[in-house]
Amino acid sequence: DDGIVRFRGDAEKVRIPDDIVSAEDEAFRDHLRVADIDFPKGFRYSGKLTFSGTGWLEKMRKIVRFNMVNGLLIDAVNCGEIAEIPENTQRICSWAFAGNTELKVLILKNDRLSVDTFAFRNCINLREIHFPDGNIYTLKRFSDLENKNYPDLVKRIFTECINCFKMAGNGIL
Repeated sequence: DDGIVRFRGDAEKVRIPDDIVSAEDEAFRDHLRVADIDFPKGFRYSGKLTFSGTGWLEKMRKIVRFNMVNGLLIDAVNCGEIAEIPENTQRICSWAFAGNTELKVLILKNDRLSVDTFAFRNCINLREIHFPDGNIYTLKRFSDLENKNYPDLVKRIFTECINCFKMAGNGIL
């Protein structure tokens, strides 16, 4: 597959060619002048921190709660306390929610959703995940990661959330 490894331009508006399907880790990172990006319909993967530090990402954060491109949830850092992931979301990209300290509840509606590694890194207040099948998983203590029988995805998300967290002596988050 053809993808952008590193953007080396200095344009304000970028049109990604139709034959490009991805942008790799940090491909556009810190290109503050890039304020508009036109994505092709076949674009289907965004790596870690791909658009971090771009004018485009900063602009989109002021306009939308969920920055979506062709079914990819690229960024939702400012989504608030409850994130109800749109049903048409196919993938939550790496670092999409990273550092969102307001997020408390995650509601997933698509049971065929892919969640990239570190999508929820340091979302230290996320305590509840709703699955499409109606199951609700909660995290109250660090020990819940070992003592509760979470599905793999739930365990990974909760683990990413607290990777920088300090616990009280009794194991309470």
